[in-house]
Amino acid sequence: MLSERQVVLPLRHEWELGLTFRTATEDPAQLCFGCEGSRAFPLVENFRGPERDSLWILWGGNSISNPVIY
Repeated sequence: MLSERQVVLPLRHEWELGLTFRTATEDPAQLCFGCEGSRAFPLVENFRGPERDSLWILWGGNSISNPVIY
């Protein structure tokens, strides 16, 4: 097991939600186009490294009936 926590995601009617998982020390949402939120969970000690001390969950989405074209 790398990490164990819970996160509550904001669900919306007529919305397609996408999730991305990354290991990093800094919040990868700073470089993410279209991300709406992020949350870090500490990695267990033997999976940590200089550039990755947390498992990050990033989320974003798009309207199903009126999508934004990126």
